Amino acid sequence: MSSLNEFLNQLHNSLSKKPRVIVSGNDSADLDSIISSLLFAYFSHQQDPDKIYIPVVKVPRNDLELRPELKYVFEQVGLDYHQLVCLEEIPKMGELVLIDHNHATEPFQDWPIVGVLDHHVDEGLYKTIALRRIEMVGSCVSLVLDHFPHVSLDTTVARLAAAPLLVDTVNLRWELGRTKELDVHTLDRLKPAAGDLEGYFEAIEKVKSQVDKMSTTHILRRDYKQFQVGPYRIGTSAVTWHFQGWFEREKGSEPITATALAFAKERDLDLEIIFTAFDHGQGNYKRQLAVFILNDDLLPLKKAIEESKEIQLAPIIEGCYYEQGNVRMSRKQVWPWVKQWIEGII
Repeated sequence: MSSLNEFLNQLHNSLSKKPRVIVSGNDSADLDSIISSLLFAYFSHQQDPDKIYIPVVKVPRNDLELRPELKYVFEQVGLDYHQLVCLEEIPKMGELVLIDHNHATEPFQDWPIVGVLDHHVDEGLYKTIALRRIEMVGSCVSLVLDHFPHVSLDTTVARLAAAPLLVDTVNLRWELGRTKELDVHTLDRLKPAAGDLEGYFEAIEKVKSQVDKMSTTHILRRDYKQFQVGPYRIGTSAVTWHFQGWFEREKGSEPITATALAFAKERDLDLEIIFTAFDHGQGNYKRQLAVFILNDDLLPLKKAIEESKEIQLAPIIEGCYYEQGNVRMSRKQVWPWVKQWIEGII
């Protein structure tokens, strides 16, 4: 039985082999998406060694450098993140498993879907496939581990899996509405092999939050998802920083607004939303939101978001930037709200 390190080592040599299953994480390629897809492919290969499973990170290779937390976690467990397969290296069509999303996007929209494991809002697709589990747990890693209840867990696998589980549940903080019983059970399952996890979440978050030296364009791009709703193209960027620090660095909001609008125009977007999440310490977890509308048809959306009793926005400054009162509403919850509103005007 090969180790996870050996599995990673042979990934690029396996790209041309068949029969082949591509295991794709989502477009934002965050820690949960990357590690969940890697572990699903690794465990699947252990159970079915005659089939090739290729986990894919759905960003260009250069964009891995915008994820310092990925480098940090892989280094902590003795793995090389450069061995991951990225967007430009995807082989020709094969079977596809979607991990951490449940709607295939470019370049996979025409591929045969054979599996879905996800913790986002169910879009109602691929209902006849054998493996289809969509459950709103805190981390997709919990679903992956639950799907493979009998795999052996060494220290490398356990600590790797624990990283996104802790990050996505904010260290299992129930009051934020993200943690579920399965997440707690999964972490308990990992602990014997993972060893001491004291301070692990804080260390990852510290590295993940160090975006203040990145350009605004890179900040917008590092955790970016794009959606199509009818004729409208919507971009969403998740940011681990706060607007006040960002404004201070850029000497006001205007440079950020200008860059966000240019970023949106390059992608032919009708709407761009920035979601921030950060902790100033002592458990003071907060969220903020910014809305940039480039299509006048969507101008009423801005007022609707401002008046939403679910999201609970309060303006930071005049224009597009808001404090978000309901910290339970992450992109995972706000986006379906926005999507439903847009569908109502189509």
